[in-house]
Amino acid sequence: MLNGTHDRETSGFTASCFVTAITNALNRIHADNHKCLNNPPNRYINTILMPKDGQVPVDIDQLTSQGIYSVVPVDSFHDPKVGIIFDPKSLIQALGNLLTQQ
Repeated sequence: MLNGTHDRETSGFTASCFVTAITNALNRIHADNHKCLNNPPNRYINTILMPKDGQVPVDIDQLTSQGIYSVVPVDSFHDPKVGIIFDPKSLIQALGNLLTQQ
């Protein structure tokens, strides 16, 4: 699930930047060399749920190069306290659709 807005740690991130950050963390690239993994992004992430009208750019070409081919737009709305967020009913529906595709 992609953020709808940036926060102070992710300013300027695109969708593929989030994927890279998640992959690097799960591969433990900043740990001791003998503890690092070398899994590709699509080993961890196969679908991205993105809020419609979200502020994070979704760079489809870069996601495809990371092996991620499924990007699902989900209805969203603007919450004055936190910014763009997923519409709960739409998010549940999108998750249900993903589960029935498996």
